[in-house]
Amino acid sequence: MAHIRQTTQEAGTTIPTASMADISFLLLIFFIVSTVFVQYRPEYPPDIPEAASVELLKNKRNIANLWISADGIIQIDSALVNMDGVAPTLLRKLQANPQLIVLIKSDQRAKYGVVSDVIEELRRANTLRISFAARTKELQQ
Repeated sequence: MAHIRQTTQEAGTTIPTASMADISFLLLIFFIVSTVFVQYRPEYPPDIPEAASVELLKNKRNIANLWISADGIIQIDSALVNMDGVAPTLLRKLQANPQLIVLIKSDQRAKYGVVSDVIEELRRANTLRISFAARTKELQQ
């Protein structure tokens, strides 16, 4: 009787890496799309006053944030400015984006004179689109 030898080949020990680049790019795209970037945070966060009704601004790209603290410290986006720097800073931003809306987030304890002076500086910079931030009781809870 003849013996038949069966030749066995061992399974390859290499890992197929042909689609590894595709998977890494898909993961990269997923993390880029799902990440939320916070552009600016105030150095001195204001305690924004309440309002009876609030209308949300839809286009966040055309908004310049202007914070006024209770101590009268003014911040435009990421830069702390004094009263004389408000108009030139916003004039540069308006030249870059003519559709700019200035969103004033003033502390409820800020002196009205400071807020009034800021509005006068906005007028000097020919900023025509101004909005005041407020919160409602529903947003606090």
